[in-house]
Amino acid sequence: MILGDLNARVGNKPEHCNRVIGKEGEAKTSVNGEKLTDFCVRNSLKISNTFFKHKDIHKWTRVKEERNEKSIIDYVIVSNSLFYNTEDVRVKRGAEIGSDHYLLIAKMNLSLKRNPLSRKQNIQTKLRVEKFKDIDTKTAYQNKLRNKLENEELVQSEDIEALWTRYKETLKETANEICGRKKIGGPRKRTAWWNDGVKSKIKQKKLAWKKYLSTKSPEDKELYILKRNEAKEEVKRSKQNQWEKFGERLENNFIENQKLFWGAVKSCRRTKPSLVKHIKDKTGKIVKEETKILETWKDYFENLHRDDSRHGDNSQSADTNEANNIIDNLTAEHEIGTNITMEELKKAKRKLKLGKAPGADDIYPEMVLNQGKEADKLLLTICQLAYKTNRVPKDWKRSTIIPIHKNGSTIQCENYRGISLLSVPGKVYARILEDRLRTKVESQLLDSQSGFRPRRSCQ
Repeated sequence: MILGDLNARVGNKPEHCNRVIGKEGEAKTSVNGEKLTDFCVRNSLKISNTFFKHKDIHKWTRVKEERNEKSIIDYVIVSNSLFYNTEDVRVKRGAEIGSDHYLLIAKMNLSLKRNPLSRKQNIQTKLRVEKFKDIDTKTAYQNKLRNKLENEELVQSEDIEALWTRYKETLKETANEICGRKKIGGPRKRTAWWNDGVKSKIKQKKLAWKKYLSTKSPEDKELYILKRNEAKEEVKRSKQNQWEKFGERLENNFIENQKLFWGAVKSCRRTKPSLVKHIKDKTGKIVKEETKILETWKDYFENLHRDDSRHGDNSQSADTNEANNIIDNLTAEHEIGTNITMEELKKAKRKLKLGKAPGADDIYPEMVLNQGKEADKLLLTICQLAYKTNRVPKDWKRSTIIPIHKNGSTIQCENYRGISLLSVPGKVYARILEDRLRTKVESQLLDSQSGFRPRRSCQ
């Protein structure tokens, strides 16, 4: 199929060009028209405009009234097989497109098959965590959690998975009810400046254009120009108002919520990151299937930090062995405590960073930080049971790895940096253990050790 302004006049005598045109075209021909018909003969094509009977005003694709010029130079050219699926081709004069060419429409009856390689658009949802900034929302969240977590028998349970499932599902259910969720990654919404005022002016302009087409009177032409200018002014005014509101939102977000501020800045970038739909596996072969791509990433990250026995380095460093010995000695002497307290839990919660992505359990830091006393008691019970039994919930062991492209080729796994998204409650438990170990290990570290220590740094 070939569409467009080809600047050629092909005539209406099919017997002169092996019937690639019909009898419903215009009478005039041109040199470009002869070249076009020869091209269609060589490639088994048909100029479908010339086969369908209509009024002349529905055939002319270009009209220049000042010079009294009318011609058919825009075409819908199709193959012989596709021609039998073409039901009609005609000009639509009512479409106001700001040109001396009219809109040409072809109506076809096609049986289209879906491309098996095409993927459905990945539309996901995200919790509206920004609502936790509102005091009323935070209070409603805590009250609803307190009402749901009154099952004392479950709190006394020794099944850590049952306790964790109760805690996780209650937090997620309550947060969804109070804050709601929003779609991300879906189709873009209609532009913000399109409102009822703009819609009304555009409609008036179109009606004026259709009236002018039917009468061709100077008065109606002046009316159309007036309505067109009014529509332009309304669009300009609406865009200006939206830009002012956008600037105000940016200013407020920069002060109150910088995450939303930088998100808005990134959305204004002209260049968007392209979606990588294929990757090279470890043999150098390019894979395109989604399951094989996931397997390739899984193998890459599993082997990334695995010791390579071919290098002959199977022994741990002296520093690592010394650190392990210190931890073993502390554990053996029970110097790191026997029970986790509520004060330790609250201290670890205060160190959570807000605005971060959740782990595989879909629990956000804002949900844990604002959960209230009853949920704190249940989370403390889970942490104490994990500390006592040396077992943690399975979700705390899971990590969602997001590959972030650094530089170089986008199909090489080595050019990506992996970001691990861990469970937020699991981070709280890990922070408690780290604080306990740090208080005992700090005194045994050398002064030369400055990395990962408070009030010290490495250059």
